[in-house]
Amino acid sequence: MDRLLQYCCRETGYEEPVIDSVVKSFLEGIAEELAAGNTVDLGETLGVFRVKPRAGNVQEGSPRTPKTPGYRVVFREGNGLKRRLKEENARTGTGRKASEEGLLEAIGRLTGCCFLSDLHRPGMRSRIRRAVGKLDPRQYSLWEWNDAVYYLTGRDLRFESREEAAGCIQAVRLVHAVGIKIHW
Repeated sequence: MDRLLQYCCRETGYEEPVIDSVVKSFLEGIAEELAAGNTVDLGETLGVFRVKPRAGNVQEGSPRTPKTPGYRVVFREGNGLKRRLKEENARTGTGRKASEEGLLEAIGRLTGCCFLSDLHRPGMRSRIRRAVGKLDPRQYSLWEWNDAVYYLTGRDLRFESREEAAGCIQAVRLVHAVGIKIHW
């Protein structure tokens, strides 16, 4: 939620405590409406939250454990959000299938790590650099590259291109445009 607050502060010019209070009140209002069983329509730009009843018992003779009747909240995105997601997908190339390997998983595989957390082990930096050198930056989205930089360095840097982010991971140290030196 921090990014949402920062975005609202930039766009409105209000201080974070004011925005934080407004956003929390707004979200609490949505939760109250949904708890009352009402539909919350956030417009065509975002979408609609609906409360749907969940059926109770399963059919007689079924081996499944019977469930008590209840409710669940479903979200249906509006046309504006659908369009924006489609445009972002086309722009960043994030249209990989769920079965395809993500960037951090690829780095982990190329470095011989069993778990992503192994990438933080001492002595892994040179392996990570070699692994990133073997990858095509265009194969992964800019978001994935920025996320990988954050995961590997602990710094929330935002790059304008995939190649810049890959270069950051490969560099021994990077002097960013704002003067941040990264030693990792």
